[in-house]
Amino acid sequence: QPLPEKSSMKKLFALVAASLFTIASAQATVLSHTAIQGPALTDWNGTTAKTLSVQQFDASLGQLTAVTLTFSGDLQARFIAENPNDTAQLITTALLGHMQFVAPTLSGVDLGFSGSALVLLAGDGISDTMLSATNSADATLYAGWDAFVGPGSFDVVVTALGQSSVSGSGNLDGGAVTQATARVTVSYDYRPGQSVPEPASLALVGLALGS
Repeated sequence: QPLPEKSSMKKLFALVAASLFTIASAQATVLSHTAIQGPALTDWNGTTAKTLSVQQFDASLGQLTAVTLTFSGDLQARFIAENPNDTAQLITTALLGHMQFVAPTLSGVDLGFSGSALVLLAGDGISDTMLSATNSADATLYAGWDAFVGPGSFDVVVTALGQSSVSGSGNLDGGAVTQATARVTVSYDYRPGQSVPEPASLALVGLALGS
């Protein structure tokens, strides 16, 4: 049997390349949803813990291959300080905090926060400054997805504790207010449809060989 002509071979390579691109595209689909709480005054603990509801994966979209959860948070403090002295002084603002996220299949994801800044406060003056700290973590699950699949949502409970302080070298009046913002993003990796269309790809290859 004679070898396929050059034009047929070109068609074959083009169809194979198109088929591989289709398969790769089907394997690379990601769907993401995000839920946010805050900014709200801390502390969030016990009965004041916050709940973030995140959309589940619709199984009719295709075959789920991985679930990635990204937990992130911000702590922000507003410092107001008054210097009753006639001379300027250097003050220190400090922020320290902690968040914990409890999601299905995960025992708890902890985030720590810290930050500080130096502020020159004029004599007989008042300062109004902001200080913030951020952190994040993620976890990828390759099994145990029951809680993440369905027509509704799944819940993530988050607690947040924040401590802020302001200090100086001399007399100082003032205080701070601390707020927190929590975010959860879920990314679903999946293959659209019931299966990757390999039989159709093979049929196209056969068609090219026969042309």
